[in-house]
Amino acid sequence: MYTKWDEYSIHQTQGLMDEVVNKDKTWAEHFCQLAHCKGPGPYVHGLTNIYPNTGVSTASLIVVTEGKQYNMRVSKEYQGDPTDLNYGPLSFSIDEPLVRWSMKLEDNPHIPVTFDLQGTAEYPLYDFGINYGQKVEPGEGAHYIGQLMRYEGDITIEGQSQETKDLIGFRDKAWGVRTMRMGEDVVLQLWHWLHFKDYAFFLVYAELADSTVAFCKGAAVHKNGTIMPIKNIVHDLAYQPEVREWNKWDVDIYFENGRKSKLTCKLVGVVSHMYGSGMMGPVPLYTKRGPLHIESETWDTTNRAFVAEKLGKWGKEYIVEADLDGDIGYGFVEDAVSKKSKYGPMLSSPEKK
Repeated sequence: MYTKWDEYSIHQTQGLMDEVVNKDKTWAEHFCQLAHCKGPGPYVHGLTNIYPNTGVSTASLIVVTEGKQYNMRVSKEYQGDPTDLNYGPLSFSIDEPLVRWSMKLEDNPHIPVTFDLQGTAEYPLYDFGINYGQKVEPGEGAHYIGQLMRYEGDITIEGQSQETKDLIGFRDKAWGVRTMRMGEDVVLQLWHWLHFKDYAFFLVYAELADSTVAFCKGAAVHKNGTIMPIKNIVHDLAYQPEVREWNKWDVDIYFENGRKSKLTCKLVGVVSHMYGSGMMGPVPLYTKRGPLHIESETWDTTNRAFVAEKLGKWGKEYIVEADLDGDIGYGFVEDAVSKKSKYGPMLSSPEKK
């Protein structure tokens, strides 16, 4: 479809601006923002995915407080305007490219949450490159970048104004053939997004059942622009059975310049269950669901039997305090762990082994 964007001198191929390089249903333009406290407090994770090959644009929202998780998912028809990031009561905006972004949720009948948050880049962005974690032919993967940010604004949950002092977080951007899993053979995935005084720490890692490294990329990115790439890691984690939430996160970091560092994380805030985003749900996000489809639910995460049965096997994000060779930082780590991984014996209760 010829749109207003085709009027500009920005084409890179002979196709129209809403055409992409292949017909894969999962080809997406992905955009994400996440704001959280450095300890106990609210967590807000909003993301969008535009699927030009199926004509669908989606948004997902996860809001977490102690003991509750509020989820909302929106699907609408894609009309060829990539700047339209409005999804009913939920909206996102790129206020100043590379510098400032916003996300807002207005009063709505779906979840008892409203917010108006503005994020500003705190560190330079980090480019993970193309084919990030995807087992596909060269040139058909996804390009992925990440950047750590600070947030300010207002959050109200169930009529109560939330503490928003010193909110930090991140934003990411990806485009291409992209799924949540880094290949069907991957049994362990680890992400790190950590704010230290003078640098940001990024790491994405994936491992096969035989402990072969499927993907490992990241760096310490200093505020002055200096990048210290990571060569490899050795992880030592421990998990609670059934709910699959870790209680030990130690990682040896081997940088390309020969430096070896020790990273230790401890949980200081909430845990978010990424199943609420719909990205791993039974209905693929790229599925057409009408002009505007909104669904939502609230989970009681103090119900550990529910967490174990419905959410345990899916990825989670954890608000942490991090110690990297004595440097103390804050942020979040994310994992997805299978019973086929080296940690498999920890994941089931003794009576189920």
